[in-house]
Amino acid sequence: MSDARTVRFATEAQVSQSPFPSDPRYQPILLPDGTPEALAGGMGVVYHARDTTLDRDVAVKRMLPQLLQDSASQKRFVHEAKAQSKLKHQHIVSVYSAYEDFHGLWLVLEWVDGQSLQALYGDARGSRPDMADAVRWVLQIADALHYAHQHGFVHRDVKPHNILLRKRDCQPLLTDFGLVSDQRLSREFTLVSVPGLVVGTQDFMAPEQTRDSSLADHRADQWALAKTLHWLLTGKATTVRERDLPPALRDPVLRALEDEPDERFPNMLEFAEALQRAVGDSSAAPPRPATGAPGPEPVSPASGRGLADLVRELMQRINRQHALARELLAGQRYAEAVAALEEIPTDQRHHVDQTLYQQCVSLRDQVLELDRLINAAASALRFDGLKEQVQELIRLQPWREDLEELLKTLPVEAEVSRPALLTVPFDAKTARAAQVALAQSLKLPEEWTNGVGMTFRPIPAGTYKQMTITKPFWLGVHQVTQGQWERVMGTTPWKGKEYTIEGADVAATYISWHDAVAFCERLSKQDGRRYRLPTEAEWEWACRAGTATAYSFGDDEQRLGEYAWFDGNAQLKDEPYAHRVGQKWPNPFGLYDVHGNVWEWCSDWHGDVSPVDTTSQDPQGPASGSFRVLRGGSWSDGPIFLRSSLRSYDTPDYCGSNIGCRVLYECG
Repeated sequence: MSDARTVRFATEAQVSQSPFPSDPRYQPILLPDGTPEALAGGMGVVYHARDTTLDRDVAVKRMLPQLLQDSASQKRFVHEAKAQSKLKHQHIVSVYSAYEDFHGLWLVLEWVDGQSLQALYGDARGSRPDMADAVRWVLQIADALHYAHQHGFVHRDVKPHNILLRKRDCQPLLTDFGLVSDQRLSREFTLVSVPGLVVGTQDFMAPEQTRDSSLADHRADQWALAKTLHWLLTGKATTVRERDLPPALRDPVLRALEDEPDERFPNMLEFAEALQRAVGDSSAAPPRPATGAPGPEPVSPASGRGLADLVRELMQRINRQHALARELLAGQRYAEAVAALEEIPTDQRHHVDQTLYQQCVSLRDQVLELDRLINAAASALRFDGLKEQVQELIRLQPWREDLEELLKTLPVEAEVSRPALLTVPFDAKTARAAQVALAQSLKLPEEWTNGVGMTFRPIPAGTYKQMTITKPFWLGVHQVTQGQWERVMGTTPWKGKEYTIEGADVAATYISWHDAVAFCERLSKQDGRRYRLPTEAEWEWACRAGTATAYSFGDDEQRLGEYAWFDGNAQLKDEPYAHRVGQKWPNPFGLYDVHGNVWEWCSDWHGDVSPVDTTSQDPQGPASGSFRVLRGGSWSDGPIFLRSSLRSYDTPDYCGSNIGCRVLYECG
């Protein structure tokens, strides 16, 4: 991702061995001689490409072919993608996507039109940047590293090669997270966290990292960044001598380069603040582009003030906007809540609570759409379904007196007709059309999100074998997540337990049947709708989505990895835990993870006979029993346990690392 115009492959063979992906969405940028614009690095080949769908330049990074058989190198490549994709910061190169094809792994990253500091200043006899420029770049990378440290990541390979300088605004960006360690999810990064193993670049490795890379924490990144600053100013990667440094910088740089981590600054912010104080206003002038041509003046994050004070002030402002948005949300002022969050400046938007923002936007859009439909129907005196729309809007905004008055004036309307019952088998097109028809008959959106960020889709009524579901319902698109569980229940039952990772979008686990029922009851009270667990019959009907095959996508278990987290791509791949929801393909009804990830509780007691094999309508299961039904399989199970028909059960007080739930909303 350095400037590919200055670095070329030595032979055409290297290009042919690491071919550009065949995905039509991405097209390589060609040089005048017709060859792809590309360069080679330690782990991969990087192409300059165009994303034709989003109309933007990207970098496509292909793993070197000679490393494809090396499992350690493959893990490092994947680790880079995982770590870098989780960090959204203006001075960190973004990872957009990761793929695998016949020729191996490849990533799509942000394209940086520029060069690395190493490429620009690697010649020790060449020119050096001004001290003000060098310090400014280091301060900006310090901010990026502090952000990464706050999210639990340690880079462990900070050096001039891994800092790119963008041409258009002379802004630095940190890249190459292949040696990152995750202090929270160490299982995921065991490759580079083995005691006694040394990884990194010798001249820019802290003393403790040269002895044992597992000892390197955030203070090792501080050491490496200070060494990078010394290199920028002197062109030397050797031992730092006091006389080599400008007098103003000696104290902070030498402290950051102490051999013992405890003698360095306690964190990256304090190191940055010490640098800021040392140079005073001298770093306030805008940096000059490396070409010597004048460039646009970037916004200085510090503006001559203490970086720590500035960060505190900005975070307080962001927190105030979050608090205001939550207050407006509680008062059903959704548009105003969205506006409060959007007042946070664009370059600080990565700190916006995305779950809160999406919740506010979804509710605002529901209100706007209902307002539009009600106004259009009232103006045309079309009353079919209008009462339900008004009632739904009153539920969303109970303070609106105009709606209560409108409700009183509406004439009594005939009973709403529902779409005809479906009969298995039916295809995905039919499933989708039935959902659209059902939503229209109820005068509701085809997909909507409730007050805690849970998205629901309509499930039409129908018949499978001898069993009939006579009443349509809405089912959660995703399994209940940790973020949703914590917002409703205020508890974190998975915290500190084995075989778990944490994240707002990770499926909630260690949920007993009693816990799941309590969640539905509290959510119903909180959101004003009737929520519950699905019956076993409802669950299988929704899972199958018109299919009579082993899985909702057919009978070929070789395709299971496209739709599910199971033992083959989770437990047996060193990822023994529930994953983020919605990462696989949905079933024909638009439901994710109906196969795998976590087992889902159903409301029924377990009986000897599956309800779909009984001649009945809306079967509820036995009246009593010792066990409750579980459906869907999990990350720790083989393909047979993920079949649509597979039934399991456990005691209602049992909870584990592979058990969660999905919620149903009754629509009438």
